[in-house]
Amino acid sequence: ETKYDSGTGWPSFYAPVTSSAIDLDTDFKLLFPRTECSCSQCGGHLGHVFEDGPEPTGQRYCMNGAAMQFYPDAERPELAKTVMEQQRQDPFRLAPAQVVPGAIANGLISLFFLSSFLASEKTTIIEYFILLPALFYGFMTAKSVSKMMK
Repeated sequence: ETKYDSGTGWPSFYAPVTSSAIDLDTDFKLLFPRTECSCSQCGGHLGHVFEDGPEPTGQRYCMNGAAMQFYPDAERPELAKTVMEQQRQDPFRLAPAQVVPGAIANGLISLFFLSSFLASEKTTIIEYFILLPALFYGFMTAKSVSKMMK
């Protein structure tokens, strides 16, 4: 029910099937914070979570399609029934631990760019471009904080 077409070419979801189906960890392998998503049963890498998904979570769980198997409900009705029951018993809830690390990192990055802008003499128009990443990361911080307040 949470699968949607994100336009990325990767299977994307706005929430996992259940809260206990996955484990989330923050990694900095590309220098900026990303939320890695792993299988809670085997620990296998499933993909990453990004903050550009649709409501109600605003998150995009961008999954590795090779790590998943998809079945139409009509083909595997017993599986569909099991999944629906698991979703009812263990609904997904956005935990602060999923939001706080990224919010802090984005806030710090925004402050870094903002302080660089404020410290510069601004003699050319190019020096104003440093405001773009400051605004972007500031927006991402505000978006994360608003999720925690819901």
